[in-house]
Formats: sequence, structure tokens, C-alpha cells
Amino acid sequence: MKKGVTKLITITCGIALLVTALFVFNYNSEQLSQQQIEQALGDSPEDKLTKAEMKADRYEYFFKKLRDPVTNSIPRDIRRRELRYAKTLPSASQVRSQLKAKNPSQKLAPEFQWSLAGPPATGGRTRALGIDQRNPDIVIAGGVSGGIWKSTDGGNSWDLKTSNAENFSVTSIVQEPNNPDTWYYTSGEFIGNSAGSTGAPYFGTGVFKSVDNGETWDKLPSTNDENTLFNSEFDFISNIIVSSVSGSIFIASNGFGIFKSTDGQNFGSSPVIGTQANQFYSDVAVASDGRLAAVISEQSFDQGDEPNNPGIFISTDDGENWSEITPSTFPSQHGRSVLTFAPSNPDILYVFTNKLDDETNQGVSFYKLDLNAGTAENRSSNLPDFGEPVGGLNTQGGYNMMVSVKPDDPDFVLVGATNMFRSTDGFATGPTSDSETEKDEFWIGGYAQANNISQTENHHVDQHIVVYDPTDSNRILNGNDGGVYSTDNITASEVSWNDLNNGYIVTQYYSAAIPPSPGNSRFMGGTQDNGTTLFTNTTTSPDSTFDISSGDGAYSFFSEDFLFVSSQRGRVIRWNTGLTNLDYVYPSQATDQLFIHPYTIDPNDDNIMYYPEGNHMWRNTSLGDINNDNSSGTSQGWQEVTSINVPSGHNITALEVSFSPANILYYAGYDNNSQPAIRRLNNASSSTSPTNIDLPSNSSLEGAYVNDIAINPVNANEAIVVISNYNVPSIWHTTNSGNSWENIEGNLNLQSIRTAAMIPAEGGTVYVVGTSTGIYSTQQLNGSNTDWGQEGVNELGFAVTEQIASRSNGDIAAGTHGRGMYLGSFQGSTSFPFISVSPTEARAGETITINSNNFDFSSTPSQNVIQFRATDIRQN
Repeated sequence: MKKGVTKLITITCGIALLVTALFVFNYNSEQLSQQQIEQALGDSPEDKLTKAEMKADRYEYFFKKLRDPVTNSIPRDIRRRELRYAKTLPSASQVRSQLKAKNPSQKLAPEFQWSLAGPPATGGRTRALGIDQRNPDIVIAGGVSGGIWKSTDGGNSWDLKTSNAENFSVTSIVQEPNNPDTWYYTSGEFIGNSAGSTGAPYFGTGVFKSVDNGETWDKLPSTNDENTLFNSEFDFISNIIVSSVSGSIFIASNGFGIFKSTDGQNFGSSPVIGTQANQFYSDVAVASDGRLAAVISEQSFDQGDEPNNPGIFISTDDGENWSEITPSTFPSQHGRSVLTFAPSNPDILYVFTNKLDDETNQGVSFYKLDLNAGTAENRSSNLPDFGEPVGGLNTQGGYNMMVSVKPDDPDFVLVGATNMFRSTDGFATGPTSDSETEKDEFWIGGYAQANNISQTENHHVDQHIVVYDPTDSNRILNGNDGGVYSTDNITASEVSWNDLNNGYIVTQYYSAAIPPSPGNSRFMGGTQDNGTTLFTNTTTSPDSTFDISSGDGAYSFFSEDFLFVSSQRGRVIRWNTGLTNLDYVYPSQATDQLFIHPYTIDPNDDNIMYYPEGNHMWRNTSLGDINNDNSSGTSQGWQEVTSINVPSGHNITALEVSFSPANILYYAGYDNNSQPAIRRLNNASSSTSPTNIDLPSNSSLEGAYVNDIAINPVNANEAIVVISNYNVPSIWHTTNSGNSWENIEGNLNLQSIRTAAMIPAEGGTVYVVGTSTGIYSTQQLNGSNTDWGQEGVNELGFAVTEQIASRSNGDIAAGTHGRGMYLGSFQGSTSFPFISVSPTEARAGETITINSNNFDFSSTPSQNVIQFRATDIRQN
């Protein structure tokens, strides 16, 4: 490994014979496969945590980052309000034009060109899925924070159909059976939306309609809700159905009940069943003969004496009247339920329920109701449970639940939670052992049958929806937390799955990383539920997209020789560039890590790593000596430095090391009841004496969370501290190493600010921030009056942007939560340690001088750009 500053030099000229090979991230023939990578990663203590525990950790982590510290809550309906406000803000081009108009002689840096980078084959959480009843090659899917996507080749490729200005939270989709060019989708995920965590509660914005087979979509005006309270049936909609008999449309609204539309435009002001502002959950299904079934949760908002009237109900007159058919043995306390009719027998109804305060039968109940016979069978005890750690039906409090029946067989039933199970007798019987034969019969997806945390090949955990091919009742498509998958034969003795996520880019990123060298086209970032994706771009083969951390991916870093990635609770892995070897390099003694735990690598020396624990720091200056495959970490080279700290009660949440001058560490700590603590450590690799550089005293900063720190790569005296909470002054800037700070939030006073970067361009520094409504930039700071302009208006739009990362030529990688990774290609030149020589200044056979060294070029001139490091150049 090289130590010291590695400078990049770009020469536009003839071929340089004296240049050694530029490091480019290439895979070699010995590279591990995805399956081998998963085996090499192994299990960790974090992997043994239940999904519910990890979900709770995730919620707590994001709540602290986003809450208004004054009210200790995330502002009501903030997603809708911040989007409305963001639409009034100028574009980056408009801000540039305004600056130029005020000062025509001012030189400005060129803009970024934005494009979708990928990942090409990693999907994301999908609740909405539909197949065109006339043509199974046409598939429409919706990510819970990624918008509507359409495929015309059976899911092999996808195109985004949602406007960037619309809400990306898609929860359910349906095609009109009697008018198949018409589709509807609903918005607003009530439970589990991590984009709700990262972008505040992800309220819906109504019901959307397409009359051209999913090409374009418009919101139904009657479903628009512009107020800022959770007080509308259109805030959170979990399901939408259409009756093939009457043509009526029904929606299931969290908190309000079931609503009906007879004209495809307007829904009644009152629910046809349910109690407004009361029950948490409801679901609705329609049979082939037009009968309706509805289920209302006993779990409610505790509205005093208001009746909740929970249970299962049937309507034979298109929802005008309802009769209760709740079995006497149905759980007395129940949360979310999902239900479905058997398509080939409208008398058969299945109900799958998450029980409350009752862990028998895995905490769920499963009923088969025969409406003709008037019978109800409790078949809960027959639901498969193959034991710990992941062999059962874990609904995570009702987050992942689905039940589906084969169109031509009323006894062939699929039930899903974390796993997917099947039955050929409607679960009249269940497995009697954990033999391979029994597993093959029942356990067909989610976690792998090995029951060791690994996942079924070409499949994913957390099931949400199944739809059957209208032309082939053995073929299904499945939406889950990994995206979209299919199997050509759901009845096979061993079900084989196909991954349909190529180009379906709804990946939910927590972080983003880009290599320091412009010649390296790789990207990397931690994601929700899909580990850390490593990929090139959207045109690359899906086989070149790899998960190299597992679980929930966290922070990532590229160095010249290694890739550093981490998963939840701070498990840091170092891969070599060929993905043939990994080491666990985090301190095994450290405890109490955050869900997405910060750490940083010195950009000048990948031997050096800083890793917080609570209010103090661990430091390792000899990472290169570590050779450790223990997933519990290592003690080798690690030093606990308690004096590199923040006050007791704080937790270090962000840290960054300078590039030039090198070896300066900025870090910040969060405390629930006091201001953030900001510190600077000069000579960071050896010093133990940080300097206090706290922000100005401000009561609104008490309880504020520092989410990111950016340092000017050519001037470590300049830094930006980013606070991610709502209703808090969020962007703080210093030009004197933190001796004084200025708030530069300017017109970004409603969004949650997540991340920042500084591009030292020749036309002046470009300041870039990622927010809950996209990316903004400015080239002129003016304190609280700073004007920021939106970047990538037509590309990434208002996507929640969790992290941005930049490199020497000014390019930016942006990790969005639900829209994948974007590349902002900087169109100018930078003053990063970086030199450009034009073709007229470096002709073949000529000698040029760089940093007092002479270099000869003796080939035919060309316009090719050759990039190499100063450390790789040999003087002739």
C-alpha cells in the first residue's frame, strides 16, 4: 500500500510510453461468485438478531436523525409540504444565471450532467405488481419509494413511468378487468416505509389513473389532499381492487376503512365499512361473482367510545350492506389481516392475520372459510415453522404479509411473511418434520432452506404480493423487499426462481461511494435489505452487480487498493480489488454501535481508520497488517483513545479526514438534550488532543443530529457540518478550521439536509448538498440568504438523497433512497491536485515539464486523455 498524497495528472496528448498502468477496478478470473461472497461473509452476531429487532433499530436511528428536537416528533405531513416547497425553488441553471446577471465578469464553473448509474440488477421493496390480462409480457410494478415502472418483455427490462414531481410511494396497483387499458395505483405506505423514515412519514397523495395501459398517469383530483394532517382516507392506502361484475373500485385506507367509487373518479365521503379515524388496518377482496370480503383490525387509534367493529365481513350487493362472518375462534386482539377469494371458487375465502399479544402458532392465524357451507376452519397450526433462526412466518408486526390462491385450484395456497410457503390442500395439513422432502414441499422462497440467514437463490425475503400469469397458471411474479421475481412453475418439486430486477432501479440507498480515480467507473453503496451493491452502470450485465456486505449495507469507501464496506451495527469489511479476499477490520472490543455506524478511512493512507464507540474514538494506523476472517472483528492494531472524544452523553455520528493538507480529523457527536459537539484533531494519526470547535450557541440546536461532515479537498480549513433534523438550522460552514461558523442553509429551510460535498473548481468552489427533496448546489455563499438551485431536475427530481460522494475530477455519486444511484458528471476542471495539458502543449516527440520533471512523448498525437498518478511516473 502506498502512503502519502497520491496526485492525479491528466494529459491530453499522444500516447505516453513512460506511464505505468492506472489502477482500474477490474475483476479477474479468480473473482468469487455472489454465492461464494455470501459464504465468505458468513454469519455475524448482528445476523442473529430478529428482523423485528433490526426494524426497531432502523426506526430509532432515523427518528433521531429527522425529528424536530423541540417537539420530539417528525413534522406532520412533511413529505408533502417539502415537495410542494421544493417545486418553488430555482434550478441550478437559474441560480447560475442570477449570479452572472449580478456580476457579468464573475467566472463560474460549468454544471453537472446527471444520469442514472444503477445498480443494473438490484431492485428494492415492491408492494404493487400487475400483469396485463391480455399480454403477459406487459408488467407494471411499483416501488414503495421508487415510483411506477413498466416492462414490455415479461420483466426482463423496465422503464420508469412516474413523473419526478409525483409521490414515489406506490402501495397497490390494479387493472380494470372490463377496460384493460385503464389502471389505478395507490400511494402512502402506512407500515415499514424506510423512505418514510428517511424522508419523514411518507404520506400518500391520492389515487392515480392511467388510460393508456400504464404509459402515463394522472392523479384523480377528488383524491388530492393538500392539508398537513393525517386526516384523510387518501393519506395511506394499502390496497385497491376493481369488481369485474359491477366495475366499482374499492380502496382500503389505513385509519379510515373501505371506500368505493362507481365512476373511476370520485370516492364517497364515508367508508362503506369501517370507522373513520379509528382502526389501523383494513383489507378488501372481490370474488369472481362480485361478492366482496373485508376485514377490519381490532387494533385501533384508541378513539375512546367510538365503535371499531372489527372482524370479517361479506357484501353481496357491491358494498352497500355487510354481514359479519367472523369465526368465534378468531383472535380477540388482531392487527393487520390480508384476505383473498379462490378465483375458481368464489365460496372459498382465506384470511391470514397478525395476532396481538399472542405468540402461539408463530403469532399469526390462518382461516379457510367456506361461504356456501357456512364453515370456518382454523388452520393456523398447520402453517410451516422449521425453527430458528429464520425457518418460520415472521410478519414483523404485519409489515410483510401476503396470501394468494392459484387461479385453477382453490386448494393451492401461497402464504408469505419473511419466507414464502405453499400448500396443495389449503394448509389442511402441515409439515410433520424438518426433512428435506418436507422443506421442498412447503418452503419455496425467502430465506434458504438451509435455515442459516442465507437467501433462496434468485429470490429475497419479506414477501408482499404474488400475481399469476393470466395465460399460464403455473407461472407467478412476486414482489418483495428485493424487487420482482418470477418462477415458471410454482408447482415444481423444487421451485426455481428468476431475478427480474435488471433495470428495475428502485434501490434504497443509505450511502454512496465513488473511486478517487476518474478512470474507474465503479460505484458502491449500502442499501436497505440488499447489502452493499458494487456495480458499474445500467448498461452492464446483471452478473456484474454484487452484494459485498449482506444485510443492511452501511458506509462504503474506495481506496486505491481496497474496498471498505460495512453492514448494520458497524461490521466493517475490507475487500481486495479483485473480490478474492476479505478481512474484518473493525475493532472487536467496540460496543453499542449505531444501526448505520460511522467510520472513516484516511483518503491519503488506507492503513488508517477511525471508528467511534459512543463518545470516543478507536484508531488503527496499521490496517495493512490485518489478516482476519473473523466476522466478530479484530483487536489487531486497534487503540482505544478515550481522549479523542466528545462530552459524556454524546455519541459520535459523523467524521471525516482531510486530503490536503492531510491528517486532520473533524468529528461530531449527538446528544438528545444538548447541542452537537464538534471537534477537530490535527495530526490525527498520532495526536490525542482534539480542539473544541462547537457551533454557535443556539437553543434550536439542542438535540440536533450531525449526519455528515464535508472538508474542502484542497483546503482543510474549510468545512461544512450537516444537521439532518427538520426545523433546525442545518448547513454550517467554516473557512477557519472551525474557529467560527456561519449558517448557509438559505432557501433550503424546509427540507431535511443529509449530506454535502465541495468541488474545488477552477471557476470557484461548487457547494453541493443532498436533501430529502433531491440535490442542490451553489457557487456563491451568502449566509442565511444563500440561494441554492436544484440539480438534475429532469433526472433524479425530488428523490430522497441520503449521501453524495465526490472525486478528484468533480464527479459526484448520489445514493437515493428508492431511485438507485445517480452520477453527476462535472463538466469543468478542478483545482484538485490535478493537472491538464492541452494537445497543442504536448505534441508527440516533445518534452513537457510537470512539477519540475521532464517527460517525453514519442507517439502519434491523438485526442485521447491519459490519466495517471504522479507516483506512477518515471522520469526519462
